[in-house]
Amino acid sequence: MNDTELLQNGIDELIKYIETYYHLQVSEHIIENGKVIIRCDSKTKNIVLDLLRYTDAVRVFPNQSTNKKDQEDRRELILEIEDQMG
Repeated sequence: MNDTELLQNGIDELIKYIETYYHLQVSEHIIENGKVIIRCDSKTKNIVLDLLRYTDAVRVFPNQSTNKKDQEDRRELILEIEDQMG
């Protein structure tokens, strides 16, 4: 799998996580100006993630990694989403 496919797979899994954990329907996502913008149907505010900051976390998101750095990256990404959802 190349980097683009890994990133897209991670974004897809991230969307599933948001839909499942927050009970939201994601209407679309776009990548624009180095950010992933995730739009939810029932929420006026979008989830905006800086790809430069979260690329590694998004790539490993589908995996339950045992690597400590990957776990920390994933946890940081989830906290960022929680902050934006709050």
